[in-house]
Amino acid sequence: MRYTWKDIVLVDGHVHAEEFPISGKMDDTHSYEIDDFLKAVAKKYNVDTDDVKTYTMDDIEFDPKAEHLAFGIDKCGAYLDGIPEWEIEDEMF
Repeated sequence: MRYTWKDIVLVDGHVHAEEFPISGKMDDTHSYEIDDFLKAVAKKYNVDTDDVKTYTMDDIEFDPKAEHLAFGIDKCGAYLDGIPEWEIEDEMF
């Protein structure tokens, strides 16, 4: 199974929509580890992982209408083989 993470990130004062692979490991029953995502974003923008802020983890503030992002906050989260985690969870219950 292929896991990815989508999130809105803030790097050097600029907002971006990014998606990168993650391990699929979970910190708890509701939270995926996104360290791989943070490392990939940091590498892409040539910054330290501490310089990457995300909408889901850090609640960054931005104007979605002004940023012209590839996706919005409603698409943030884990994807399993391209299917959003919340759609898979809905099918399980």
